Amino acid sequence: AVVSTQSTGGDTASDIAVDRIQNLLQCCGYNGPTDYQIITQFKLPSSCCADMIPNDACNTATAYKTGCKAQIEHFIASQSTIVIITVCAVVILEIVTMLAACY
Repeated sequence: AVVSTQSTGGDTASDIAVDRIQNLLQCCGYNGPTDYQIITQFKLPSSCCADMIPNDACNTATAYKTGCKAQIEHFIASQSTIVIITVCAVVILEIVTMLAACY
């Protein structure tokens, strides 16, 4: 799966979303920077590289090596404990509230 071919500064909503995800999670492409080579031979979106020098082309040598799929999976897994605890707390609160309403 190939993601947006626009570099940072693309004006469509999908370009902006992809750039923000790549910057936030420090990733490039779906599986890695090679996803972009299908469409662009050398230049990658600047959101694929950290600390880009202005007017410097982001390429596979300077890009994040990890794909965004792996980074998103890791992020979700790291947040799962917090989600489970929150859901359990809400369920317990609902049960206590229902019991209090009966009395």
